[in-house]
Amino acid sequence: VLAWLSRKITIKMNLPQDFHLVTPQPLSPIGSPRHPHSPPRKMWSDEHAKSNDSQEWAQQNPSAKFMLARSMTRWFGTSTRLQGVVVGHIVKVTSHPQAERLNICDVAIAVGADPVQIICGAPNVREGMKVPVATVGTKLTFRVPNPEDAGGALVDKVVKIKRSKLRGEVSNGMICSEEEIGVGDDSSGIMELSSASIVGTPFAEYLAELAKLPVIQD
Repeated sequence: VLAWLSRKITIKMNLPQDFHLVTPQPLSPIGSPRHPHSPPRKMWSDEHAKSNDSQEWAQQNPSAKFMLARSMTRWFGTSTRLQGVVVGHIVKVTSHPQAERLNICDVAIAVGADPVQIICGAPNVREGMKVPVATVGTKLTFRVPNPEDAGGALVDKVVKIKRSKLRGEVSNGMICSEEEIGVGDDSSGIMELSSASIVGTPFAEYLAELAKLPVIQD
């Protein structure tokens, strides 16, 4: 069945013929394995299908299908590369007292849990946004210039997100741009997700749902 789905998705989305769909490891809202007998998790509100906001978001992002198809090819072959990245909701933004270009954000990353504090320097950050959040412990892969190659070739660099202090304020994670999680080239600001998405949803599952790909349950 998995092979059949992979072929169907490859044809429908014009992905490379050697693309293989991989069943993601089920994740909890903060990226750790969940109980194997847990029911399928809801990733969208019940009103998502009828949500004008969701439909408008899709219309305002005409490149979303291309962006998602590319991200599936680049990332879903190794589903662990997105573990720990979840849908977050920015509930409060205040100016950093010691840094003019930084903001202190209270971000909800799990339903029913207290928001965590994350320092963000993106110019487009605001209260109410749904955003991808790399939680503490997440490993992100960046493409950086190879210092040993004069030709400017790029190499992978893995960065582990840690609890840190920025100008005296604690930051518990990172709010990400498209470029930082590999789903686009925009690094000018943080990525804004559909407001219909549910806090705590693993970002890989959010992408799959947005692209209308099947979510396979173990």
